[in-house]
Amino acid sequence: MNTGHKFKIANSMNYQFTHQKGENIKRPSMTIPDQTMSIREILDRYARGLPIEAGKVPIYDGEEYTPDPQYMDLADRQEYMENAKDYLKAFDQLQTEQQNEVKTDQKSDATAE
Repeated sequence: MNTGHKFKIANSMNYQFTHQKGENIKRPSMTIPDQTMSIREILDRYARGLPIEAGKVPIYDGEEYTPDPQYMDLADRQEYMENAKDYLKAFDQLQTEQQNEVKTDQKSDATAE
């Protein structure tokens, strides 16, 4: 299994810098997604003490908690199962009502023509 190669790991103690030519962009970027500010403008506003508004503000609604039935006792499992069945029945009924409304709208559109 000995291949004769020694593995080298680069870290802060043995790293040797080799000059690598990077990409030099001379033109300003033309993309402004969501009308965000450029880095130059952000730094300028920061230096002047002005507020930095970063475009859209994310809205967090929280997470829906789904309990794990494996860690529930029998009574909690039964209650959870009944609630899930009731939720599915209500969802199916709502879906059926919406499909019936679409069908009646299509029939009324067809008869109007």
